[in-house]
Amino acid sequence: MKKLLAAALGASFVAVLLSCGGGGTEGDRALAGRKPLIVVAASGGAGDSLQAVSHSIIHGVYNGGPGFARDFGRPIPYNLTLNTSVLAGAFRTAGKAKSIGFTWSATVPSGASTRSGRSFRTTIGGANTVLVGFDYDPASKRYVRVIDGARQTAADGATISTPNVIIQYCDVRVNPGDVDVVGNVSKYTHSVGHGPVAVFRDGREIVGTWSRPTSASGTTLRTAQGKPIALKPGGAWILLVAKGTPLSAN
Repeated sequence: MKKLLAAALGASFVAVLLSCGGGGTEGDRALAGRKPLIVVAASGGAGDSLQAVSHSIIHGVYNGGPGFARDFGRPIPYNLTLNTSVLAGAFRTAGKAKSIGFTWSATVPSGASTRSGRSFRTTIGGANTVLVGFDYDPASKRYVRVIDGARQTAADGATISTPNVIIQYCDVRVNPGDVDVVGNVSKYTHSVGHGPVAVFRDGREIVGTWSRPTSASGTTLRTAQGKPIALKPGGAWILLVAKGTPLSAN
């Protein structure tokens, strides 16, 4: 998620805060059609990305804003830090969570056609493609984020994992208005529309379709039989990939 937005903004790092159930992240910025408070904090931006954020309901916070600081024990540009607790405190707001279209269930959807989905790899990104991998951990019943064969952990040592991973295949086009400092043209990902989807939960892969008619709509996931694909309670990672991107799963 953060790598997707960092690539879209041309930033070296990015943090995302949602005050209530917003619609995840979209390279097409169509989440601006949703109503929760969304704060994107980034080290900076390239091309038209910051201008697009400023014209949406998204609150952009950049270097010099609340929570940003320099660690002078590290070399520039690797010494810019962000305290997300300070950032969250600057944008506290009351609000009820809103549906983003997903359904949830502790059990795999009845009648859904599934196949083994204990490990998978795919790619995201534009000029700088990122290999994304998750391995299912039967003990925790969660998918663990893997890079170059190594399990990823947070700063506190906790394993980075999720009970659900959604691979959402989207239309992607070149965005000539957003070019980074070395000349790479960004890609514009359309999360409004419809397309194939692969949902991983409980060590199984469920293949179906996704649909989001408008930017104000939630995203619905359905099996090949047209029934809702229920996610396991506990959160989800959503990977927006270009249609036709290879996915290897076993």
